[in-house]
Amino acid sequence: MYLETDAIILRVVKTLKGRMMVLLFTEKYGKISAGAFQRVNKQNSGSALRPFAFGFYELRKSLGIFQINKSEIKNGFFSLGENLERFVNASFIMEFTEKLLPEEAPFPALFELLADFLRLIAHRTRGFDTLVVAYMLKSMQIWGVTPELDICSLCGATQPGSSGFSVKHGGIVCNNCTTESENIDILLKDELIYMVNFDIVKVMKYLIQHPLKHFEGLVLEDSMAKKLRMIFKEHAAYHLDISMPKTEYFLDTLT
Repeated sequence: MYLETDAIILRVVKTLKGRMMVLLFTEKYGKISAGAFQRVNKQNSGSALRPFAFGFYELRKSLGIFQINKSEIKNGFFSLGENLERFVNASFIMEFTEKLLPEEAPFPALFELLADFLRLIAHRTRGFDTLVVAYMLKSMQIWGVTPELDICSLCGATQPGSSGFSVKHGGIVCNNCTTESENIDILLKDELIYMVNFDIVKVMKYLIQHPLKHFEGLVLEDSMAKKLRMIFKEHAAYHLDISMPKTEYFLDTLT
């Protein structure tokens, strides 16, 4: 059986005898692992079989195993490799996306989000972490685990004047809950509490309310972007049960 789809290359592992295993995020079929030959010919463009590549792929499926039969590059995003910070941030998002995806389950909204992210970051010269935190939050929206920012996640107050964010409870914590005695014990036992202010909550809401393309010129302060990444990292790990990408270590060395 032959399948045709646009796809983004998440990861490539070279094996023996000129072969490689390619992990694709396909538009029609979701995350797929497929075999491919390293050689370049009329059917396969070498650029289309590299990480970050966006292209058109013909896949052959036999006995549950996929093979890349043809590939055609649409955008290689080669500029990602021209700047170390840009490359590391993009790599983090590729690995983060890989962990989000189950095998062979279409996620067209997330596919479009990743394509937009690559287009935007490829042309950036600074503020790469702004796109990273925006992507993380938008991807959690797609998965239905958007942080609760309008009511207190502990008491349900509708006008919470927030002073904290509880990862375990999935949202902001109001000033009353951080001071009232009956809630102090809960907060002290909750290791995933981050102190936040109005500005951080306002930024979260702004990121939620607008599409990723809207952030082309947005650059957050380094300290705010780093704190948001910490919060979103823990939120995704707790509510989606995923481990964080290994490339996070390299992100920390850049800040």
